[in-house]
Amino acid sequence: MKKVQLVNVTRGLVVASEVLVADGIFSRMKGLLGRSGLESSEGLWITPCNSIHMFGMRFPIDALFLSKEKLGVKMVGGLQVGEMLWPVWSAYSVVELKSGRLVETGCHEGDKFDLLPC
Repeated sequence: MKKVQLVNVTRGLVVASEVLVADGIFSRMKGLLGRSGLESSEGLWITPCNSIHMFGMRFPIDALFLSKEKLGVKMVGGLQVGEMLWPVWSAYSVVELKSGRLVETGCHEGDKFDLLPC
């Protein structure tokens, strides 16, 4: 799977340096299932995607929903196993990160992000 880094352009920082890209039907369906956790540098960018669930997951995550222009349109921290998020109609993709990473890096809704090749 291809990797990119998630950069918060507004704040001038790298949020995660090893983000896997899930842009095919099977990689999007699998997501993070089967993993036991994420490091602070890791994430998963699911594109296109505007809704996620935590059924079958083993650990909590943060979710950053991005518009087509890669603006942060919704941030949800500490999603727990078994939770589900309804569609975010303004979102085109979502980045799943280690739980607490969005707060740790000072990200806010409305920030501009970019996903750049590693």
